[in-house]
Amino acid sequence: MSHTGPGHQPTASAISTPDIFPVAQTPAAFTENSAAIYGLFDKRSAARYTRLAEEGRRFILGPMPPDAFIEQFLAKGHTLTGMPDPKGAFSALPHLKAKGMSEKAKGKGGKDESGERDENVNSQQDDTPDVLEPGKKAQGKSAEKDLYVPFLEALNERKPDPTNKGHPSRCPGFAFRDTSGQADKANGNVGSVKPDVSVYAEKHLHALDSADSQDAATHIGLIATFVEIKTEIDFFKDPPSKSSSSKKKRKSRAKHSFILDHIKNQKVLEYATRALGQNIAYAAEVCGRQYRQCCYSVSLTGCHARLIRWDRAGAIVSAAFDLHKHPEYLCQFFWYFSQMSDEERGYDMSFGVATEEEEGLFRDTIRAHVISQLSILPREGRRRAQGGVVEDDGDEDHERAVEAELALHYRPGGVSSILLTTPGLSTHERPRKLLVSQPLISPMTMFGRCTRSYWAVDCTWDVQSGSFLGRTVFLKDTWRYNARAFDRQEGDVLDALKQGNVPNIPDVNLHEDICSFKDVKVDAHGALVSTPVFQSTKTQDYYKAVWNCCRDGVVMLAHTHYRLSLLVVGYPLVRLQGSRELLEATYHAFQALKGAEVLGYIHRDVSPSNIILCRTSSEVPGEVSRQGYLCDWDLCRQRKDSKLLDDYEVSATWQFQSIDTLERKPSQDHNHTIHHDMESTLYVTLYCALLYLPHHGGDPASCFQRMFDETHLRGGRVEGGDGKSKNRSNRTYTAKIKWECAPMTEWLNTVMDYHSSGQRDRWNPDVLDTFWRAFLEEKQALLHVNDRCFNIKLLLGKRDENKVEQRASRIIRGMPLVAPYPYGATVRAGDIRKRGNDAEDEVAATGQPPLKVRKTTLTPSGGSKSSYVPPLSTQQLGVNLSTVDTLPASVPPTTVSDNEDINTDHGSIDDLTRWPFEFTFHLPIFPISGSSFPLISASSESAGNSGATTASPLAMHAASAQPSAPTSSSSLATRRRHMNE
Repeated sequence: MSHTGPGHQPTASAISTPDIFPVAQTPAAFTENSAAIYGLFDKRSAARYTRLAEEGRRFILGPMPPDAFIEQFLAKGHTLTGMPDPKGAFSALPHLKAKGMSEKAKGKGGKDESGERDENVNSQQDDTPDVLEPGKKAQGKSAEKDLYVPFLEALNERKPDPTNKGHPSRCPGFAFRDTSGQADKANGNVGSVKPDVSVYAEKHLHALDSADSQDAATHIGLIATFVEIKTEIDFFKDPPSKSSSSKKKRKSRAKHSFILDHIKNQKVLEYATRALGQNIAYAAEVCGRQYRQCCYSVSLTGCHARLIRWDRAGAIVSAAFDLHKHPEYLCQFFWYFSQMSDEERGYDMSFGVATEEEEGLFRDTIRAHVISQLSILPREGRRRAQGGVVEDDGDEDHERAVEAELALHYRPGGVSSILLTTPGLSTHERPRKLLVSQPLISPMTMFGRCTRSYWAVDCTWDVQSGSFLGRTVFLKDTWRYNARAFDRQEGDVLDALKQGNVPNIPDVNLHEDICSFKDVKVDAHGALVSTPVFQSTKTQDYYKAVWNCCRDGVVMLAHTHYRLSLLVVGYPLVRLQGSRELLEATYHAFQALKGAEVLGYIHRDVSPSNIILCRTSSEVPGEVSRQGYLCDWDLCRQRKDSKLLDDYEVSATWQFQSIDTLERKPSQDHNHTIHHDMESTLYVTLYCALLYLPHHGGDPASCFQRMFDETHLRGGRVEGGDGKSKNRSNRTYTAKIKWECAPMTEWLNTVMDYHSSGQRDRWNPDVLDTFWRAFLEEKQALLHVNDRCFNIKLLLGKRDENKVEQRASRIIRGMPLVAPYPYGATVRAGDIRKRGNDAEDEVAATGQPPLKVRKTTLTPSGGSKSSYVPPLSTQQLGVNLSTVDTLPASVPPTTVSDNEDINTDHGSIDDLTRWPFEFTFHLPIFPISGSSFPLISASSESAGNSGATTASPLAMHAASAQPSAPTSSSSLATRRRHMNE
């Protein structure tokens, strides 16, 4: 059922095969992505920055000469024509003299004693500042705020005045704003971020209320790039150039520690570590809240600057340069940045803003699927199910439940459309596109696979009816590993498993490695031809560069941007209703593991996110029936490949990894086997039982911390597994915990006995399958159907029971994630609030929507649904997406209007901790009244291969040429008011 285009193997230049260090098993990396979602450790900025720095330092390369950095990443195809003279551009910045300057290169002109010029070290690197202890007075020291004003004045356009002759902008089309005082709290107070200087497109300044001000609110969704400023702290240290030969210099650089290790004072080291993590966090937020391939930033320490390029493989950092001595580097950086195409700046141009019609289709289709998955009936349905009269408030409860659930997937004004880039997925006869809004999972760090997942709508333009047909699908957007031959596309693995009749595996709708369209040429027939280039990371290509320090033990892997659409659309295991569903769904997942192992496939990443609950048809009214499906096979290996001892670390979910994996101890077979995945399934069941099922006795907080969140450093690497090992030996943490559902306690104890035996004749798939199947048949009537609860405060313990927001992720708490911004989007509803309105920010952090919002309208070109023109297919896309001067990929022009006098009733919910799935009535799909869009169930045989239309800028040009519908007087009044402003 999958559809892939030809040429899916990336070019050789897109892949770098590093020297992999030897380890046993499948080493699990402790990363913010792999651990923070299900962990209960501190989520506040100081702790998070420290974790991000410790995790990210091994993904950072440098120091790259700044002139080489600019030439490689920004200057190609662009010129410096018209750039203002950089001389003295930053003369107003205070001179900060730091202790411990790097030792200067010997000889004149950057030459060493042998007279050979060091081409990898810039002459200005001698000025790299060392780190000073925070708060320690030093000559020339200045507060960060003292750097903001002269820095902003040097970069922004400045009109002539009596004291200054003025200068044009050093980054035309963009504006630099001080955002250090107004955080972006879209993810709550704990997840708030505020870069020191944010760079916005000038078209966004009005919406940010910053057209005539040097300061602005932080809006991560709109930031083009950012600058983080410190007065004295540089977490990088460039190597000195003093060796007597080039060979010695290269050897010296290979041993030089570029990141943090030069800091000996412990307090300063902690401060610098957090500062590094802060930069990583801001880059992660930009790439998480926008659709990005990469992003750029600047790190400023006093008057010394570094340029940074971030992608999912790692970061490349330039050598430091003094802005007083070498202002040209930063001036060239921003000048070239302004000339680059949007794609070159790092935007993923396959995403765009959905039209009004597309948003309506998305809302109605997702709402219908929400209703089909909820176990609650409206009043008439419950009357039929119960054979009697029900209370009148049933409809209200039903609507509240549906709207609460819909809010997890859909945000008004926040729907994006996705261009399918593989030929054949979308054609002129049957154009398709995918529509998404709020993700279910979003990346929490900068590096790795950084998966987003959505409930999406796959819609097809029906030429005969002149309308869209849509159905709900599950979409996974990820940066897959692409470093070795056995790093396969997940869709291909699922197809192989389906062909082998492995049960409880989702059907593939479509999948593709994502392409960008470049090198547009005219062929012999006069047609425009564009060459697709896969979206892949670049950092790994510079791993062996001669300027890179500390290459020993560093693993750099190529990642390719990949999308997978599935026909199973349900809820992760954490949305379980009770004990019976937990044991049934995990058994379904175990059956998939067992069936895949017969074919020689090992999953390697069993977690609650990877077990999906999807409602199946039930002929018994009111009966709850949800099937468990095992998803996320992207880390899967065939058994023959899993035997390798030189595997690289993977960001598998930390809390559920086996003891052997966490302790990095080789098992008997020296490979990852189904026995490790069986162990992970046990931990998934225990985790969900602790968090969501009623129990008493023992110390559940200690059990959770030691068995799931425990980490320690050993040999410079983060390891774990001690708590799991102790519990395997003598039930140290689980012996006294009893579940109110007695069969749950019995199942856990029995399976833990099998696991602790250490004997393959007891801990093997066949024995576990026999026991589990018989247990469910025998105990089904005794297993509680609807005993779900939320034990988060119990697991945090008395010390931290009131710190739920600081400890538990939004996913565990069931709160919606922020919908990312596609390129070309403007401000959406509620995203920008009045300055100083802390009350609204506090309300937003709790998940309750504000009463007054900044209203955004997204209007298709032409202003009328009837004027919509179906999009062209990728086969007809004979244009370079990055150079079209209209909005990309079906992005309509947008208008932003502030209707602050209008109260928007969001239908607030009194208790967000009570979920609609706690009701027990089955609710079938029903037609959406008043909808003009035909809805197709994912299980419909007649749906065929329908999916999402693919729009292009050409289609938008055509749409804009259509006559517009009459405009209301209120809309005209709003436009006139904006024109006057």
